[in-house]
Order: sequence, then structure tokens, then C-alpha cells
Amino acid sequence: MLILPGVMNKQSEDQKLFKAHDRYFRGAMDDPDVAMSCIRAHLPPEIVAQIDINSLQLMKGSFIEGNLREKITDVLYKATIDGEAGYIYFLIEHQSTPDPFMPLRLHHYILQIIERDLTQQKKSENFKNSDAKKSKKLPKLPLVVPHVIYNGQSDYSCSTDIFDLFHDPEKARKVFLQPFGLTVLKDIKDDQLKKESLIGMVELLLKHASARDMVSLINEVLGGILQTFEILNKPKLFYSSISYLFETQEGNMSKKEINEEFERLILPANTKTKIMTIAESLKLEGHLEGRQEGLQEGLHQFRSLLIRQLKARFSNKVTPHYLNLIKEADSDKLAYLGERLMNASNIEEVFSCF
Repeated sequence: MLILPGVMNKQSEDQKLFKAHDRYFRGAMDDPDVAMSCIRAHLPPEIVAQIDINSLQLMKGSFIEGNLREKITDVLYKATIDGEAGYIYFLIEHQSTPDPFMPLRLHHYILQIIERDLTQQKKSENFKNSDAKKSKKLPKLPLVVPHVIYNGQSDYSCSTDIFDLFHDPEKARKVFLQPFGLTVLKDIKDDQLKKESLIGMVELLLKHASARDMVSLINEVLGGILQTFEILNKPKLFYSSISYLFETQEGNMSKKEINEEFERLILPANTKTKIMTIAESLKLEGHLEGRQEGLQEGLHQFRSLLIRQLKARFSNKVTPHYLNLIKEADSDKLAYLGERLMNASNIEEVFSCF
């Protein structure tokens, strides 16, 4: 990229000017008397009255990132506010025009301050050895009092309210920074979840997947879930539900035991076939026992199963060409073929990845 000498000189001058602004402001605010003068001059009187002057402590570092450091200076003080640990955060804009997204940036910086303080609280010896930790009492978040000082030449016409940045400020006030919605799956009865055919089925499997009794899980939960996804024509959900079950239950039952339980399910033959095909493909992906051991034997068995299923569905369409593609396919392509076979309407769709 070509940078003209005049542009380079302008950038250099701007950087030099900012460094002068930054150095002067930080140096001035390092003086406790200047800091308190700034606090009294700019913060709301009710906040000023709650600040313990003797607790004021200038903190090191900056929360401004990237090229914004050439336009903005921030200074952070730790202080006792109304008897509790808190912070006072001054930010000075040196840019010629105001930043309309300053409310958003300010919230971002404030959250960083809070997160850093929370981390320090958790690491402190006082918290580690306190009765609060034994009683699982959470550390409290500190209050951060922000204030922006604008040092540009243009009028400050931007809003200082973050809600004004939304399309609908009033709607944003009702949602943003409000208590979040909460669903506790263990407290919802299975029958209630089943009333919601899609998300209800997903949440039902999430709720029961950590159960150690996989036999009951398969018999009481999974069959109905898989039938629902098949009826609603959701092949990806069908596949991922079985995959999720095997991943969360790995080690509780052998592949043979899992297959036996599926065989006992009262399900349409076509559904059972799909489940067995998925089980074989998952073995190839390493979700079931024998991750690397016997891989070649597993590939051979899956190829045989795949060929049988193809012949059962497409009969004389299974030509030597397709048989050779199966023979040459690696584990990833075989797993893909097994998934495609479940819902393909013709043999060409099964081999669309070749």
C-alpha cells in the first residue's frame, strides 16, 4: 500500500499530539488532589458524597484497544463508595468529532473492569480462606462510575444513552440489562416437553442424556424422539440425536448391547435400519468403542452393511461402478454415504459426494 509523504507526516503529527495529550492527562490525574478535583467537578454530588477520599487509588493499565488508543485516554481509580469497593472511570476523547458508539464502548470497558475485579476477588487469599467460600457465597460485583470528557472541536451531538443506539429504544429497555429468561429442564415433566414437537424433543434428550441407565433412556425416551423427527422429516436431527446419545453414553454399554436395545424397540423396520446404519457410521467416526483398534475390520463390516442396504432399496441400480466407489471410499465418505442413504430418493443422491 502506497502512503504519500504528506499523509505519513499527518499521521505522525497526530500520534505525537495524542501522546502529548495522553501523557499530560495521565500525569495530572496521578496527583490525588487533581483526581478529587476532577471527581467533584464532574460526578453527581450524591456519588461524590459517598466516596471515601482516603481510599482513592490510581490503577495501572488501559482498557482501550487497538487504534483507539490514539484517540482515547482512560484513567481508572479504585475507591470505597458507600462503604463498598468500587471504581471511578474517566475516559477522555481526543478525537475531533465525537464517537456515536461511545455508550457501547463504555459498557464494554466497564464489563472488562468488573471481570478483572471478579477474577482478582476469586484469587485473593481472603476469599480462598473465608467463610464466604465455605458457604458458597458469591463475591459481589463492584460498582463502576463512568464519566467521559470530550476534547474535540465539534459540538457533542451524540447521545450518551446506549438505548438510543437501538432501533427501538423503549423495547431495548425492556430486554437489555434485564433479568434473563430461564428454563430449568429437570423441573419440566416429560409429558410437557413432548407437547412441543421439535424443541421439546431436543430438550427431552438433553434432559435424559446424562442418565446412567441407557436401557431406560432408549426404551422410554429415544424411540419417541426419533419417530417424531422422522415423521417431521428432520433427517439431520434424527442423525445428530443418535450421535449425541452415543457420545454422552460412551462407556456405559457396548455397541452390541446398544444394538440389542434398539432391536427391542417397537419401531418401524425402516427406522431401525436407519439407526443401525448410523451406529456403524458413528463407529467409523470414533464415537463408539475401538476408536483405532480394528478400524479396517470396521470399514469392511460397514461396507458390507452399506451394500446390503443399497441393494434392499435400489435393487438392480447397484452397479459395479457404485460398488467400486464404496470399496475405495475412506471412513469419512463411508459415514457420509450412510447418512445420505437414510433419505435419498434415488441412488444418485446417495453418491452425490463423488
